[in-house]
Amino acid sequence: METMYTAFYYDAVKEDIRAAKAWYREQQYGLDERFELSLKETIVNILKMPSTYAMRYKNVRIAHTKIFPYNIHFYIDEVSE
Repeated sequence: METMYTAFYYDAVKEDIRAAKAWYREQQYGLDERFELSLKETIVNILKMPSTYAMRYKNVRIAHTKIFPYNIHFYIDEVSE
């Protein structure tokens, strides 16, 4: 059976995402929604298989969204999943 991890976000992450969505909204109508969808897809993939992403420094891994130049930095807490 596949383990599904749980995501926890720092407040700074939430603010960064809000700012990015606002910026994309200003660039083109609907672009913020496409960004959010891309971000959610990437997070789902991380939660399904976090160890498939390369470790970049110490215990931090980085996932890239498919379309947008946005990276998600994360670490895996194996004890808590």
